[in-house]
Amino acid sequence: MNLKPKYIIVFFIALIYLMLHILKVQFTPFFLYGMYSKAVGEVDTLVAYEIEVDKTTYYPFDFGREKMELILGPLDYYNNHLRLNGQDPVEHFVLTKRPHWNESELFNQIGEKVFTKSEELQRFPFWYKTILERSLSKKINHLIVYEVKYTYTNYGLKTISKNRLIDL
Repeated sequence: MNLKPKYIIVFFIALIYLMLHILKVQFTPFFLYGMYSKAVGEVDTLVAYEIEVDKTTYYPFDFGREKMELILGPLDYYNNHLRLNGQDPVEHFVLTKRPHWNESELFNQIGEKVFTKSEELQRFPFWYKTILERSLSKKINHLIVYEVKYTYTNYGLKTISKNRLIDL
């Protein structure tokens, strides 16, 4: 049995991998030093959400782990949209890494189908209300969602601000 062709294939795969690594193309999450080389910085503020349903306040962890992910994930994504003036957070991330892609027709065509547009954000509060109704198994008459920012002190957390995200 001749092993030479197998070694040649492995050599070319390793060569391609090395070239992509040198060009810093993130084609795999493994072995890229830049992904893991930064120290995790300390944050002085914490962002949390308060959900007020018919004058009863809920916190995301009140719903259990699975429902919390369903409730917190879209809410955080929506809030990031608002912070970016309606731009999709994923689109923003991609364009900060590869700004020249914004000029690509292919990127714009894909973006039309993948990224959430700012006009679609107007429907989110109504959709979110139905998700909460299903999670709580009850009809919601009045919904208010707050983004609350806290800071760490010697004695615990201190509220910095409380902004209303949704009011239905």
